[in-house]
Amino acid sequence: MVDSREPGPCPARLRGRVALVTGAGRGIGAAVARRLAAEGAAVVVSDIDGGAASRVEAEVQQTGGTARAVSMDVTVAADRERAIATAKELGGLHIVVNCAAIFVPQLPHDVDLEGWRRVFAVNVEGLFFCCQAALATMRDQHYGRIVNFSSTGARVGTPAMISYNASKSAVLAITRGLATQYGPDGITANSVLPGIIDTAMWDTINAEVGPMVGFAPGEMMRDRTRRIPLGRAGVPDDVASVVAFLASDDARYVTGQALNVCGGLLML
Repeated sequence: MVDSREPGPCPARLRGRVALVTGAGRGIGAAVARRLAAEGAAVVVSDIDGGAASRVEAEVQQTGGTARAVSMDVTVAADRERAIATAKELGGLHIVVNCAAIFVPQLPHDVDLEGWRRVFAVNVEGLFFCCQAALATMRDQHYGRIVNFSSTGARVGTPAMISYNASKSAVLAITRGLATQYGPDGITANSVLPGIIDTAMWDTINAEVGPMVGFAPGEMMRDRTRRIPLGRAGVPDDVASVVAFLASDDARYVTGQALNVCGGLLML
């Protein structure tokens, strides 16, 4: 029996394209970087942890792909400019995937301004200004693919992640605004909304958020997974394959959309 979690052979849909992926040092971001490279893109692997980015760069190169690691804090303009300059050295900037994100577990009555601002600085401001910085090149090319990471948390209530969920709702609004403004320039902008994905982030949610909302440590993910029609948590490659589609010309008539990648946990 074929394991449906195993990705099939990758087509070369992205040959000749250059992609910038933020938050690409681990988890879903790393899977996205590897998948785009497998489909032929030259990938700028950016992460605030430069060592993690370099490890993903090495993985891509070992499989015959092209990658360049960049240490990048998405909240710092100079870092954003350096990442885009690196992309241009590889031949342009055709695809931007904004994966970088953080969360601060706090119940609504415990949210403080420092935590709120830190989440929004990365998840909203960093994401938006990465898009803005890329748009000049994309408009000159009359071609671009922007894929922004929201979350199913933008559509459900998780009290202990209220700042994160609010930031991911803002991502949806940003993406729609970009799609509307820059469609005539040949640029598409879409959002992906991962659900329960087996990553280090969900390990932290299990350990810290679960007990805050009444679960024993480790039980929150099991509870959520039991509700998924496909019967399992997702893996990073499940999300990466959707991103690769949106980054390709197969999605040339898809823009302003928000795609849940959650095994049917949400159906809207």
